[in-house]
Order: sequence, then structure tokens, then C-alpha cells
Amino acid sequence: MLSQGFFDIGVSTAPVSTTKKKYKDCEDCGLHKKCTSPKFKVRGGGKKGILIIGEHPTEQDDFRNKYFSGQEGNMLWKREEELGIDFEEDCWFAYAVECYPGKLQAKKGDSKAERTLVEKNKKQLEKSKEICRKRLHQIIEHCKPSIIIPMGEVAVDVLIGDKISGRMSGTNRDAFFGFAIPDQELKAWVCPTYSPVFISEIDNFSKNGIYTDLFNQHMAVAVSKVGANLTLPYSKVKTTMKEEQALE
Repeated sequence: MLSQGFFDIGVSTAPVSTTKKKYKDCEDCGLHKKCTSPKFKVRGGGKKGILIIGEHPTEQDDFRNKYFSGQEGNMLWKREEELGIDFEEDCWFAYAVECYPGKLQAKKGDSKAERTLVEKNKKQLEKSKEICRKRLHQIIEHCKPSIIIPMGEVAVDVLIGDKISGRMSGTNRDAFFGFAIPDQELKAWVCPTYSPVFISEIDNFSKNGIYTDLFNQHMAVAVSKVGANLTLPYSKVKTTMKEEQALE
């Protein structure tokens, strides 16, 4: 039925939990107390109805109070002419988790204390994802985008992770990357892709640029949906009992 979203396909056999959610709001999370630019606000003109959702602010973003402010953002901004859009005028920007979560990857040479902090930050991020999901959907309800581009697994998880059930449960979030998915519940094309932060790290290491190429392809798919109808109105759907007409 039309009110059902794409990601609700299938019947879940998991028992329904009757317990209260452990985390409720920002006070339960506490990330906003630890960062320089807490609770990143939505920015952009949104003239073409495109909502770009990053995973969370980086350390640089947090310091500058700016979306995709580092090297990883360059690959996004320099796509403007190629895609035929002005990101600041045509899109909105939001983060799935709106506060900088701290260091999430341990590096060679890190002390035991630094590695312990990384693990603590990862657990904190899971809590923050749950709390920020409601806020993200409030943003969508307010902006009413026609195209939603979640960048990275965290962004996909916060956007639709709670709706992936039934025969789609257990699906890796990156399995949706590169597709333009018509979601009736969100009333938008959902076009997931890789996080620019992830691409910057991987392609700088490998030097082959594979993920950058994929990202460019995915963005082109998303932008191609500007003005595209999400559904065919019922008034235009014709029914017939004649086989030759049904095959046309």
C-alpha cells in the first residue's frame, strides 16, 4: 500500500519490545556538552528539494562550525558544475548525528588510554544515533525534501535503520548505495552513497580513486531525480482483463 515505505517490505518475526527506550533526548546523550559546535543546524536554500545527510561532524567541522569543511568536503563542492547544482542554494545539509562524537578510529601507536577512549566513543555514537533519529525525521517533515542523500552507513542507519525488517533485516547499509529508492512514507527518493570522509581516507590510501568514481556516479543518479514523479497517480492507472492489453 502507498503509505508503506520501501524499507518496510516484509513481515518481521521478531518479538515486539514492550520496554521503554533507554535513551530519550539530548540530555541522555550528552555529546552537546563535549563539542565546540553543538547541535549542528540545518543549512542551505533547498531550492531543488535535495537534503544531503552527512554522518556526523568531523573534528574540523566542529571547530569551524561548517559542513564538510575539510579535504573530504572538496570532492563534494567541486562536483557542483558537473552536476548542475549549487549546493548552498539548491540543497539542505544536515548531520545524522548532530554533534561531533570524538575520535572513532584508533591509529598505530595510540596508547591504551586512547584506544579505550575510541571504544567508548563508538558506544556513545550508538546511543546518539538512536536519540538523533527523531530529530532527523523532524527535519524531513519540516523541509519536505523530494530527494534525500544519506552519505555513509551511519546516515543510512539513522534515516531508515529502524524500518529495515522482515526479509530485509540484517542487510548491510552499504547494500543500498547507488540506488534511487522511492520511499512512500518519506515521500522522497532515497539515494544513499558513501561518506566523503570514508572516501577521502580509502582513496588517499589506495590511490586508485575507485570510491570517488562510485560517489560521482551515485550523486549523478540522485540529482537525475530532480522533478521526477515518485509515484504514478491512481487516476492514471488503467486496469484490464484482456491479456493483449496487459502486455502492452
